[in-house]
Amino acid sequence: MISDDDLQLKLRWEKIQKEKLLDALDALARENRELRERIAELEAGVAALERQRAELLQQWTLW
Repeated sequence: MISDDDLQLKLRWEKIQKEKLLDALDALARENRELRERIAELEAGVAALERQRAELLQQWTLW
């Protein structure tokens, strides 16, 4: 039979582990948001470079 002290200790341990997992999930969600923002910035940069390339090709063909 498990004593009340052992049960309380087990419950406290499980609560601590749950809090650690929630903190880790929050950190991952934050990192995910930051990475998505960075990807959007990079995609915008690629689109700008593609526009510049198209403009340069058009200018080059006009010569």
